[in-house]
Amino acid sequence: MQLQSVSRRNPARIESQIANLKQIDAQGRLSDADRAVLSSLEKELRLVKKAKAQFASQQSGPVIVSDRTKMDEAEKAKLKEKEEKRTFKEILKNKRDPKKSVYYDEVWNPYGVPPPGLPWKERDEDDSEGRKQIP
Repeated sequence: MQLQSVSRRNPARIESQIANLKQIDAQGRLSDADRAVLSSLEKELRLVKKAKAQFASQQSGPVIVSDRTKMDEAEKAKLKEKEEKRTFKEILKNKRDPKKSVYYDEVWNPYGVPPPGLPWKERDEDDSEGRKQIP
């Protein structure tokens, strides 16, 4: 919870304080107490930046729902449905004979479906892929 409250602090204000103190230090008029304040401000700035980086990755911000975003989601859903229908029709149009698949097995893979990640492959006409001919 402490990091969360630190992440809400404004680093620009701390940076301006540090810049003022460094400018005074460059002139040689910085006291020992101010040097301690400068080092503590630099530590605090590092802590604020670390906390902001940590909580920025966890928070995505508010989700704004409006009629426009709802319509965008509806359009995306319609496009996705159209794409699924098109691919399904394409599959039906290009019906593949499972027995022509390289992966076809009468018992273990009667549909000739390729393993995940592998493309569809058909056997050559001369059956050089290794399918046994049963006389």
